[in-house]
Amino acid sequence: MSKNTVFETVYENAAGIDIGAEEIFVPVDGKEVTNFKTFTSDYYQCAEYLQQHKIVRAAMEATGVYWMALYSMLESCGIKVSLVNPKEAKQVKGRKTDVKDCRWMQKLFSAGILRESFVPEGKLMECGNWKRAAGYNKHG
Repeated sequence: MSKNTVFETVYENAAGIDIGAEEIFVPVDGKEVTNFKTFTSDYYQCAEYLQQHKIVRAAMEATGVYWMALYSMLESCGIKVSLVNPKEAKQVKGRKTDVKDCRWMQKLFSAGILRESFVPEGKLMECGNWKRAAGYNKHG
């Protein structure tokens, strides 16, 4: 017998995005999940899809550098994006699929349970990008 956890909704019209190197997975209603490739044209399709479904907020995990382009694109389209710590959004043991992960993230985010990570802006963001591009290693 499976249990379905129900949370109070804090954020209406919210999505959870599971982002990877080759595909992103997006649920807008907690049930149906749509996936997109990770090319710029696909990100535009994703943004349009979210707008068509009246999504005003979205959460995505801060995984590597994969989130950066989509984050910027969604923000420029007027969607408030919250970058969340992957450790806080992780599934319970045994639930390790992209589809289940994005549904779970949407559920937690809609309930206001996930904390938003700091995302630098302007020159600070540019500095971080330069560090990554130069292969900066703080330990060596």
